[in-house]
Amino acid sequence: MIAHKLHNLDPMAKARRPHLRSTISSDSDLALSQREQLFVLISQIAYHRERKLEAELAPLGVSVQLWRSMVVIHRIVDCSMSDLSRFSLADRTTLTRSVDQLVAKDMVERYVSPEDRRLVLLRLTADGVRLFDTALAITRKVNAEIVEHAPPPDTKRLADTLEGLLGGLVPDAEELATLVGFAREGVGEAE
Repeated sequence: MIAHKLHNLDPMAKARRPHLRSTISSDSDLALSQREQLFVLISQIAYHRERKLEAELAPLGVSVQLWRSMVVIHRIVDCSMSDLSRFSLADRTTLTRSVDQLVAKDMVERYVSPEDRRLVLLRLTADGVRLFDTALAITRKVNAEIVEHAPPPDTKRLADTLEGLLGGLVPDAEELATLVGFAREGVGEAE
């Protein structure tokens, strides 16, 4: 049933690649189990969602990476670069460039922590908050378009399953609770 739905979503898929066939039979040792297929599907969903979101955010002059940074900065009061790195899923070098771009666009400001003068913190500017609100509406629209293909009980079950998988990757219970809490309480970019 899912394959039929997917084919109907893109009627040109077969026409574009009629020669696309697997070299691995379903009974081969190299065939992916359902559990392994799950990770391929997660990657495909993330990739295609990001492409769609990138196209939708482009008129605002914001990439998905900049948007993801804005979400974390908006979500965390007195957001440090360590916080940003932890929740935005990007390395520090990429984040420094992202923050520099956001500062140059007057969307984010850097300020010194009143408690520790060595610590630089981040927050959205008034223009950043306005852009954030617009981008959030776009993100929610894109997310709604994606999940409309699965009934709410399935999305709840899937979210619970994904939390369980994350638990298998993050053995520290406190860190896991922080990551899951950020996803649950996040503002539209809960990944």
